[in-house]
Amino acid sequence: MFLDHEKKTRPLHLQIDNLSQDPSISTPVAQIAHAALVSAEVRTHDAQMLLEKRSRDAIDALLAMAEALMYIPRHISHEDDSAGETFVASMIGQRIVDITHTILGCQRVGIMAVDSETEYLRPIAVVGLSPEAEASWFANIARFSLLDILLDHNLVKLLQAKEVLLVDMTRPPFQGSSNPYNIRVMLVAPICVHHQLVGVLYSDYGSEEHIYTEDELSVIKTMTKLATLVIEREQAEAERSRALFALQQANEQLSRVNKVQSNFVSVVSHEFRTILTSIQGFSELMRDEVCSLEEVKEYAIDIHSNALLLNEMISEMLDLERMKSGQVLLKRDQVDLTSLLTRVINSIAAVTPRHTFHLLLDENIPTLSADRDRLIQVLTNLIGNAVKYSPAGGEIFVRSRIEGNAVHVSVQDQGIGIPAHALEQIFVPYYRVESESSRYITGTGLGLSIVRQIIEMHSGRVWAESTHEQGTTFHFTLPLVI
Repeated sequence: MFLDHEKKTRPLHLQIDNLSQDPSISTPVAQIAHAALVSAEVRTHDAQMLLEKRSRDAIDALLAMAEALMYIPRHISHEDDSAGETFVASMIGQRIVDITHTILGCQRVGIMAVDSETEYLRPIAVVGLSPEAEASWFANIARFSLLDILLDHNLVKLLQAKEVLLVDMTRPPFQGSSNPYNIRVMLVAPICVHHQLVGVLYSDYGSEEHIYTEDELSVIKTMTKLATLVIEREQAEAERSRALFALQQANEQLSRVNKVQSNFVSVVSHEFRTILTSIQGFSELMRDEVCSLEEVKEYAIDIHSNALLLNEMISEMLDLERMKSGQVLLKRDQVDLTSLLTRVINSIAAVTPRHTFHLLLDENIPTLSADRDRLIQVLTNLIGNAVKYSPAGGEIFVRSRIEGNAVHVSVQDQGIGIPAHALEQIFVPYYRVESESSRYITGTGLGLSIVRQIIEMHSGRVWAESTHEQGTTFHFTLPLVI
């Protein structure tokens, strides 16, 4: 990849010694030659000292990076593997650019990851910038792709072919483009994993005209190999984190399914058994006892009521499953929501004299495109819940108003309330709040799940607010225009 720039020259001190021993050379010339020899030796000594200093600095930096590779991961929390590994990659990447900067003595060195699909850049580490410029670099580099930086598809292809680029920023297409650091030549080296370009390492000497030596290019090549290991590790850890996250999501989903199944068994074993026990008890009385006609009619009414309740529970279970599987389609029509609210409230108020209803309805709400029967189901569930969960009676407020492009309906009771931790769980199928106040209230735990499903099918939203033992307010919104 790199050209051989090695040049062989005759040692300078041999040339000077021969010159001083030649009798044909005058003394002044010998003196000049001697002075030149001393000057050359001084420069050689300085160069050797500089090389030794850079070597010592490089060794120290390598040892520091090795320490980072050994110890940094041990201090990273596993609570967020992805963030932790990005931190490790940045720390080690910073070591690499520091080493490169130290050995080359250049102005700036940076490492950027390259997205394999979009070719957009992601900052990893940089050295040679002011704190403000470094913060700006990290904040803005992700907005650019590799092509945005190189301005030429051919240069991108050369990088993908593992070629090191020496980009002359004073020539087209870079001439005239943004160059805030007045860079003359920028070196861009590819970082590849399994023949895939995953990053770049770049360096520059600012406005200085610098010719890279074979040793310097070898340093760049070595550092890109180290950067390859860092990015490869980061990619592997990112893939591991994604796999762990997917596993966690699957486990959470399985846990939710198990919870639903457990709740379902609880409903069947308690609610259904209660109803069937009542039916069985009344039917046994009719079979085994001598009953008057009035008693038979009374028992028959109780059996019929329980049968209707059982049928309603089974219908709710089947209804929810059909809606979730997409088997239920909305039968949209123009619906007068105010009229619908009044109708449902009047029908429920007629059978619950202990509750007082207050209707605070916006008469300016226009007709909605909605499924009338499904909205009746929603309102019946919410207002019925307000009655059921305020067994001591009390006031129930039903409000409606226009909010932006939606209509907002709320049903507020003064009942037993819902604990804060359960305000979202109550919409999960078969979930019921376990408390002394609600243990005698019957139901499948499906009503609110059905409410949410219907409202979401109408592109709306439903939620609850509550103060425990002081009442609950259910809210839902529906779009005015669909």
